Amino acid sequence: QWEGDLLPASVQGTVDATGVHVMLYGPLDGPGFGVVLRVRGVQDRRICQVFSLLADLIAQRFSGRCLVGNTIIPGGEWQNWKSFEQQREADV
Repeated sequence: QWEGDLLPASVQGTVDATGVHVMLYGPLDGPGFGVVLRVRGVQDRRICQVFSLLADLIAQRFSGRCLVGNTIIPGGEWQNWKSFEQQREADV
């Protein structure tokens, strides 16, 4: 198991800095592998973008299912949802 915080370089060393808390568990290349991402601190636009980018990268590189809120979905559905969201933003 590995656990740590991803923080912007500008706030490293700051107490209670906003960032993304990451927990990895299980063998990286075997069954039971999992990643937990949790926003730490205030959820501003910038940290939400980082969170979304991390989730996208993980879903692209690992097969399996994603837990979004309280719903488990296949990783491919996460990618389809993100593509739809990006298209909708481009149309606005």
